[in-house]
Amino acid sequence: RTLLTENVTPGQLAAAGAVGVFLGALPLLAAHTIVILLVAGFFRLNKVAAVGTSQLCMPPLVPGLCIEAGYFMRNGEFLTEISVETLGYQALDRIYEWLLGSLVLGPLLAVGIALIIYMTAAAISREAGRKEHVVE
Repeated sequence: RTLLTENVTPGQLAAAGAVGVFLGALPLLAAHTIVILLVAGFFRLNKVAAVGTSQLCMPPLVPGLCIEAGYFMRNGEFLTEISVETLGYQALDRIYEWLLGSLVLGPLLAVGIALIIYMTAAAISREAGRKEHVVE
């Protein structure tokens, strides 16, 4: 509700959420927040919403899913061995697989989150609009 009082439409909030989730899924090691703030500022989106939704992509879930998807795209099977060998010594391969997987899963997650944010924000806006008419 607080975000909707800042002259932001549900569509703008949904776009900020989508940007945050898409960029949050990418392997931008130690630079997620900076990149999200720059992109949100460039497109004049709500920075708080963008950074907030990027936190949905915190490890281990979304990076793990992206690595699995990337490994599957490269090898035709899922990565089932989790060890020092696969995560430590083959770390560069895993980052490449994370990038590949995030280019597929990132947009899907972004669209899903954008729809949820839009529907929620639109419902809150309609409710607030009805309350204003009742008060008058």
